[in-house]
Amino acid sequence: MATPRYLQILSLGLGLSLTLAAQDPWAVEVMSYSSGSTAAEGYLVADRALNRPTVDTFADFTEMTPSVPVVPVYSAWDATELVSIGEGGSLVLRLGQPITDDPAHPYGVDLLLFAYTFITGADAYDQVTKDPRLYTLASSEVIGLFTASKWGQVSLSADGSTWHPFPFETDLVRLLPTLGRTWTGTAWGLPTDPTFPPDPDLILADLAGMNLADLCQRYRGGAGGMGFDLADLLPPPEGSLPSSFDYIRVTVPDDGDPETNFRVEIDAVTVVSPVEAYTRWTQNEFTWIEDPGQERPEANPESDPFTNWQEFARGGDPQVEETSLWLPQVDLGIDGLSYTLPNAVKEAPWIVQTSILTEAGFSWQDMSPQPTPSDTPSGEEVDRQLPVPAPADSGPSFFRLRLEDSP
Repeated sequence: MATPRYLQILSLGLGLSLTLAAQDPWAVEVMSYSSGSTAAEGYLVADRALNRPTVDTFADFTEMTPSVPVVPVYSAWDATELVSIGEGGSLVLRLGQPITDDPAHPYGVDLLLFAYTFITGADAYDQVTKDPRLYTLASSEVIGLFTASKWGQVSLSADGSTWHPFPFETDLVRLLPTLGRTWTGTAWGLPTDPTFPPDPDLILADLAGMNLADLCQRYRGGAGGMGFDLADLLPPPEGSLPSSFDYIRVTVPDDGDPETNFRVEIDAVTVVSPVEAYTRWTQNEFTWIEDPGQERPEANPESDPFTNWQEFARGGDPQVEETSLWLPQVDLGIDGLSYTLPNAVKEAPWIVQTSILTEAGFSWQDMSPQPTPSDTPSGEEVDRQLPVPAPADSGPSFFRLRLEDSP
């Protein structure tokens, strides 16, 4: 049974839409570079950390041009793609756009670091075949992540001189290795989006035994990377943290032991882009390792009367079969429309429509501009007030709410 899309004399809560800034979302300038004492020989060109993460890499040492896509089990590896930082060394980069702690960032991740690492297992990936359907990741007993001697610390700065570090115990090489191109199901497609992060709570056991093609599809168009949340920055001894940061520094401290060989190789750093409310809703409702097809707005994983889009807009649970969902109970007063809604649906994309009644009937149109809601938190709910225009001279005005079509 279809769910009605029109609700009489209701109001709106506009959802967020995907927003991409005009500036480049990655490092655009090297401010300083010191290789340190243990940097990898030949990997000493700091400009390699600029621009987006590597899309295609070299199949072997005899190749003259990149010919195979970067995948989680076959990383970018050439000296033209990476810069190495050894013990006592550091790399300072200026970003093309500032890093902010935006609640619209997926998983709360604000910054992505792409370093040299890859998933290891019992068998080597045949990069010449270039077919991820023919490779299965190792079992949980064997699967690993290449992290040999990779460590360091990331710090951020608003002005390039005062630095605010993340905790030193934060690994510089962890999930998720870079994916250069999307997997269409049958072939490699367009370059991935390096501003869309993976779930930072992933562990290797989640990926064990997975087909590589399925793993690539679970990147959901993103490029992977290691996520950093500004909320984890160490607070300064005095004052407060800046609200945005334009510079990033990666350092590898010298531990004083001549027998160690700590270093890290950097491919790129990127600023995470905000995403629409529906995408953030799916990240809360579905786990990263689930089939991404189950997250589509038109999907209905639990086979009840409601699609994911309706569950999102009406406070449902896409994992539980339900027979009814929340609908707003709206009052029309001298101050406009008002109703109470759960916090979970305050960004749902309802559109206010208006009409007058004529001999020909109703003629519904979207209000333009849409009324700006005034929200008052009330526990787990929100009391919403929306101004509406006075009745037209031609007769009383009628209002209804239209749920936007799913994207």
